[in-house]
Amino acid sequence: MKFQEVKPSKGLEHVVAHYWKFEVDEQASSGQVVEHETLPESSLSVVFINQPYFTGIRLQGPHQVKFNLSIPPGSIFVGIKFQPWLNIESICADKRALLNQTCLAPSFLGEEIFPEIDPHDLHIGVADFDLLELGLRRLMANTTIAQDQMVRFLCLSLRMQDKVSIR
Repeated sequence: MKFQEVKPSKGLEHVVAHYWKFEVDEQASSGQVVEHETLPESSLSVVFINQPYFTGIRLQGPHQVKFNLSIPPGSIFVGIKFQPWLNIESICADKRALLNQTCLAPSFLGEEIFPEIDPHDLHIGVADFDLLELGLRRLMANTTIAQDQMVRFLCLSLRMQDKVSIR
């Protein structure tokens, strides 16, 4: 099992918190599923998935509870975690509708925005985060991205507090 996070380029920091990749090698768990758990999260993610039982693109909405998933060997996930203060209407009109769940991504994401990324061709050990950025630049050229300024202020303020020591 391997997890990797990559920061976006300077031009996309206002849209993307980070890119991520999670992979479970076929040999890593001797045929056993891996139980994976994420903590509550306030962001929307677009996830490219290649698993034995599902291959495609899904949206993972914000969640207020731990998110549990049984992952079979040979699975790979590559994702884009958007900044929590954004609402990208063309992807998800209201991300609160995805609270504590996932759903299939709109087909235009694979067909028009990320045509270079075929979930069937995701391989263990291979990640091209530049292709994610290429698609995001296409998305930004053709859609409106709304920001909730209060949520942005709160999130950035909390990030700054992490750097302040409390004595």
